[in-house]
Amino acid sequence: MLEKYFIVTISVLYFALTVALPAYSLKKRTGIQPIVTKSENKRYHIVGHIFKITSGLILINIIVLFFFERYYFYFYPLFFIDNTVWHFPLGTFLMTGSLTWIVIAQKQMSNSWRIGIDTKNKTKLVSSGLFSISRNPIFLGLQFCFLGLFLLMPNLLMLVITFLGIMCIFIQVKLEEIFLEKCFGQSYLEYKKKVRRWV
Repeated sequence: MLEKYFIVTISVLYFALTVALPAYSLKKRTGIQPIVTKSENKRYHIVGHIFKITSGLILINIIVLFFFERYYFYFYPLFFIDNTVWHFPLGTFLMTGSLTWIVIAQKQMSNSWRIGIDTKNKTKLVSSGLFSISRNPIFLGLQFCFLGLFLLMPNLLMLVITFLGIMCIFIQVKLEEIFLEKCFGQSYLEYKKKVRRWV
């Protein structure tokens, strides 16, 4: 039962600390809406929809596990993982570690942080802190978040969600790189030479 409470708690914390709170804080400071959902780019539009679907499926997964466990079997639990002693501690480590990592990266981005590609408001190129180690520390953290959630709830649905989520992250990163090259030009190209996409 404690494991279920932890999954709910860490999921709520993740949403609050990496989406709701930073979005509210930035909007209050600057008046800018940091969550950008509309785009003329079809690929970005599709990726955005898939992210919404995966988020909804994660929520369904958690609700069924917590409130309707007798139906959890329909998500095809992967017992060869679920019956191990290491899956939950490792999932916990990945979730808490990635949450801390993402929060730090968002703080370092400050007013330049966005969810999506903001073509209307000029931002600064952040290349210090975690961004001197990875060009995409937030997306790197999100990949570990998906893996952590899968280990906390190892079932076939979460495996599909994890695959879709990581695939969308890779596409999103490439789209953002194209945008950043146009936006910052030579400065971004020099940054790309110095810092790798992931680590």
